[in-house]
Parts: sequence; structure tokens; C-alpha cells
Amino acid sequence: MKTHILIYLFSAVSVCALGQKKVTFKDKTIGELEIGIGYNNPDMRTTFPDIWDDFEPYSEDYIFSGYYTLDPKSTAEEVILNGEVKLTKIELGAAEGTMNYKEVLSFNFVNGEMNGNISYNFYSSENNEETEETNLDNVKWVKQASLSAVYDGNEGVYRNINFMYDEDVKKEKYTITRRKANQLYLSNLWTIIDLNTCTEDEKPVFSKVKY
Repeated sequence: MKTHILIYLFSAVSVCALGQKKVTFKDKTIGELEIGIGYNNPDMRTTFPDIWDDFEPYSEDYIFSGYYTLDPKSTAEEVILNGEVKLTKIELGAAEGTMNYKEVLSFNFVNGEMNGNISYNFYSSENNEETEETNLDNVKWVKQASLSAVYDGNEGVYRNINFMYDEDVKKEKYTITRRKANQLYLSNLWTIIDLNTCTEDEKPVFSKVKY
């Protein structure tokens, strides 16, 4: 399956409020940006929302386009993020060639530290033989899932977590809310939905084990 990336802005660098610079990029892994994000070492500060449990900064499965915002004090030797980072990942021909998927993730930095609002949205559309060269402006994307939270950089936790999933086949919507959590992994949220919607004979059996 090929991944196609949506271009957000026309210029490579634009000037934001307070002298901040919005830098756009296309078809890059997070590691290739070389701006010091994507590495969530437990002994270091968090630099990337833990949305995908298999995410790696140089993984070819995670190629994005979008933008990040630089503080005016940034230099070639020291990159200081201050503002929004927005990433878009598009997968064409998923589900055996029948579907297109789009994921949009945005999060914020304050003076070089990840802090503030986080937003994730998942969209799908029927595949009509779109290719990497196709203009995707006219594709009818349908939002199927959304996640919002606030990252507290002082305590290193996520707060005010809201996850919504729209099951269009069953015509049902599911919502998960949490006041506080250490992780945001989508896989965990899907598991919560599965456990709460499966039938009695599908429910897992838990046993206590001593060790």
C-alpha cells in the first residue's frame, strides 16, 4: 500500500504572530525533520503525543506533511519549537484497495516544551482509483474518530481526554472520557470499546495469577 501525503501550505516558511516562523514540509518522517521531537524516553521530556503504539521517528509507515512553528530565538544550532505542530498522513488503497484513510494530528509547544492542546482526527473515504498524483481536494472525507486532550507539561500527564468513534456500519457512536491519563494510545481506546460492546460469549476471562 502506498501512502500519499497532503500538502497544507504553499510557502516553505511563513511568519506567524510574534515573529514565529511556520515551517512547512512534505513527505517526511519525524526523524528527518531534525527538530528534536518523536523521542519519548521515560527519563526525558515528552516530545510527541503517544497516539500510535508502534510509532518510530524514522519509520516509513509514518510519513507526514504539515508544519511546525519555530520560536524567533531559534538558530541553526538550536531549534526551539513554540506554537503548533500539525501532521497529516494519508493512506490510499487501504482495506484491499477499497478505502482511503487520513489521519490528522496537531499538538503544541511552549518555549521548546510540549504543552497544551492535542487534537487527533481519523477520516475515511471510498477509494476511486486515487493515486499519489491525484488531486485529493475533491475527495469526500468522512470523520470516523476524534480525540482531544490537554498535555500538562509540568506533571507529564494528559488531562480532559475525550474520544469519539462513529461506527457508520452499525449506526452507533461511542464516547470515552477520562479526566487524567499517562497515555493516549489509540489501541487502548479501541480495546475499551471492544470490551464494552462484545457479546457475553466473546468477553475475555480474567484470572488472578500469583508470581
